Amino acid sequence: MKTLSELKDELELTPVQIMLLANTGSMTALLEALFGSVHVETVSQRVVKADQNTSEKLQIPLGAAVNHRVVRLVAEERVLVYAESFAPLSRLEEGFKEDIMKRDIPIGGIMEEHCIESRREILGYEFLRAGDEFAEIFSAPADSIVLKRNYNIIHNQQPLINITEVFSYEMAK
Repeated sequence: MKTLSELKDELELTPVQIMLLANTGSMTALLEALFGSVHVETVSQRVVKADQNTSEKLQIPLGAAVNHRVVRLVAEERVLVYAESFAPLSRLEEGFKEDIMKRDIPIGGIMEEHCIESRREILGYEFLRAGDEFAEIFSAPADSIVLKRNYNIIHNQQPLINITEVFSYEMAK
């Protein structure tokens, strides 16, 4: 993954794209300011064992139980963001764990409801071609560009959730 500066050197980015990539607050709130009402569609949610990558990003033992959640943030039937998150079950308070595993609301909203203070630590950025999967998700050509960022939500000085967000380059022009 790259820094935002490195990504900007490789790809012309608009102010809106930079804002979405650099945002360290609620992505849903920012999208609502730009596009109006946004809702969450949960694609999948299950408990898995942490692989090497997840273990390193969340600073947890290999094989630890993590909640794996895949959602789409949608405005007027248009997918704005595809997001995948991993949260170690051992670090989730019971009510928060129930909500993140069962409710179609943004993680930021769940954290706000449970009064969880946190900060976001961006780990890196990249761009790639949509390919078949993202072309279908964003209703875009397979050779179109998608932007990707990865970050941790930090709570009590340790990673609480690792999130990867992908959005269409064209959506944010």
